[in-house]
Amino acid sequence: MIHVCEIVPHDAFRGASLLAFDGDRVWLGGKVIKGEGRDILALTGIGGRVEPGETFPECVLREAREETGTEARITPCPRTLVVRGPAESSVATFAEGPGAVVFRSASASPGRPWAPGRLLAVAVFTGCLLDRPRPVEKLPLFVLLSTADILAVLEDRHTAGTLLAACPVVKAPHCGLDPGAPVRFVDSPEALFTHLGPRVATWLEVVRRWSAMI
Repeated sequence: MIHVCEIVPHDAFRGASLLAFDGDRVWLGGKVIKGEGRDILALTGIGGRVEPGETFPECVLREAREETGTEARITPCPRTLVVRGPAESSVATFAEGPGAVVFRSASASPGRPWAPGRLLAVAVFTGCLLDRPRPVEKLPLFVLLSTADILAVLEDRHTAGTLLAACPVVKAPHCGLDPGAPVRFVDSPEALFTHLGPRVATWLEVVRRWSAMI
């Protein structure tokens, strides 16, 4: 069985992200970013860059602690989806057991996860948080999304107002948000969910069941 690092080019950045299940929903972090002419509610995974000497699982557990104020548990998946582009993927088995490994641009902007630039390889783990997340400066908002809401964001059918009305939310008091602001996935969730498209519902259900079996 191979390790994730064995398929990552030596000059690529490395990161780890967590899709934290709570029942059949998923916690994602939220932040306001500047778009063209108006703010955007950007939804991202819990995670960040792998530090020197750190493994992918160690990274995602540390990042979860720093970004949510609570501990996380990750669930090894027996199969991993490896996403290399909008229409390029394969399935592999890794010792660390991430649900996906996503290759994207390290300098990606919303809507352009595979823009030219240095490569970033992100191991996307599935699991859960051991307590309710607490907003921090980096992620002042957490949203608990259903699969239907994830599809609605992908299909541009949610604004910030409709999403926050439909989903459980944990929000910092200072986090002001225009209800009409568009909602976009960014970072590894954008690349992963964009690649999967409507198949994201099936993929999430499969990894959720694996998580429930452990």
